[in-house]
Amino acid sequence: MRKQLLLKFFSGDISEDEVDSIIEWIDKSPANKEYFARLKAIWTISQNKVPQQVCRQTIDAIERSLHPAQKPKRALNYKVFSYYSSAAAFAAICFSIGLLFFSEKEAPAIATTDVPKVSINTLYTEKGVKGYITLPDSTKVWLNSDTKLTYPDAFSSDVRKISLSGEAYFEVKTDSTRPMIISTNKDFSVEVLGTSFNIKSYNNDLRAETTLYTGSIRMHYRNKKNKQLETLALKPNESFIYYDTNLKSRQTHPPKPEVPKAWKDGELIFDNTPMEEVIKMLERWHGTTFVINNPNIYNYKFTATFSSESIAQILDMMQYIMPIKYTYKNNTVTFL
Repeated sequence: MRKQLLLKFFSGDISEDEVDSIIEWIDKSPANKEYFARLKAIWTISQNKVPQQVCRQTIDAIERSLHPAQKPKRALNYKVFSYYSSAAAFAAICFSIGLLFFSEKEAPAIATTDVPKVSINTLYTEKGVKGYITLPDSTKVWLNSDTKLTYPDAFSSDVRKISLSGEAYFEVKTDSTRPMIISTNKDFSVEVLGTSFNIKSYNNDLRAETTLYTGSIRMHYRNKKNKQLETLALKPNESFIYYDTNLKSRQTHPPKPEVPKAWKDGELIFDNTPMEEVIKMLERWHGTTFVINNPNIYNYKFTATFSSESIAQILDMMQYIMPIKYTYKNNTVTFL
């Protein structure tokens, strides 16, 4: 069993299949169980999360946990082998383990310096709120409303991994030896060495879009037709559109490439936009709830540009140019 896979398990960045392989490996021998427990102990020490006052009880606990008669049980959210996670970690501190050695039949030595001290952070901007953050590598990220960004306290030596759900504009710090990989809530990711681009990938949208402004990026995605993983390089002012449906992912040359990032500069732009999309954007931008009693509203498209206008002013404009009626009360808009 590779040590890196176990470290991924402890940090929570692991797939279900990988969890199953770890379970199978641990069940094979007591030596595997002990190696797992001790590695978890060192990893926990590196996180500085273990109190010392529980030593005596946990020494007994780890001895029981390593007994062959006991089997680890699966739990939800990858929280497998809970007695290893606690007992082994506490016992390790009591023994003041700085470096553990194993026989040839067991696993190789593991130094605490091998285990990264990394915590995972999640930043979420509510509807009606926007945000900005500088990542550990000095990458700048602007977050649109209703967006979640997950990132570590420190990036590894070979890759910068983060994840995104929602919309964000990136100015990635150039590092030719350490690419940044941005995973999305859709079935695609973005690989970049250093450049600026916008990603829009909301859960309740049927399409996601990435628009490049400087440099180059590589899109990694699953082709909807043949289900194969594919890669596509983008050039400046090109967009990659990815659909949740069976429509094929595609690359475009948008006539107005500045539109996707307009939100970053405080502009809300509708360009012959279907009303279904308009409503979603207004809900995110103003933190407003929409109730649709008249489904005919979805037959219209809307073109306008706003910056500091209130939701009431926008609705008045919509009512002026389209045959719609609405009420607005307690931050809820109802189309009649």
